[in-house]
Amino acid sequence: MTGDIKLQGANLDAVGILPFTDQFAAFGRFGYEYAYAKDAFAGYGSVVVPYTERSAHAGNYKFGFGLQYTMTRNWGLRAEGERYRIDDAVGNKGDIDLYTIGLLYRFGGAPPRTTAATAAARRG
Repeated sequence: MTGDIKLQGANLDAVGILPFTDQFAAFGRFGYEYAYAKDAFAGYGSVVVPYTERSAHAGNYKFGFGLQYTMTRNWGLRAEGERYRIDDAVGNKGDIDLYTIGLLYRFGGAPPRTTAATAAARRG
């Protein structure tokens, strides 16, 4: 017997950022993900699969951690890892781990905060 799963979903996160310097920070995220799982099975030989397709909707938690580096006012780099808790259509639970490196662009917004140390360095 073989199986295949297709997943679609959406998520909403709360993100907290812990700055170490003006350019370097760590962040964590915790959120809720809603997924639609569609399973397909095929039996071979003497294995008979009574239901070849099943689907289910489920909501679960997700979380992640990462680091970010601000290059300019608008551009930055991020590296992070996330874990999604997923339920398939036949009652199994599993985790999906996602590791990414990304380029960050900030649209508009306020200019970055200036600390006393940054202001002194700019003056002199």
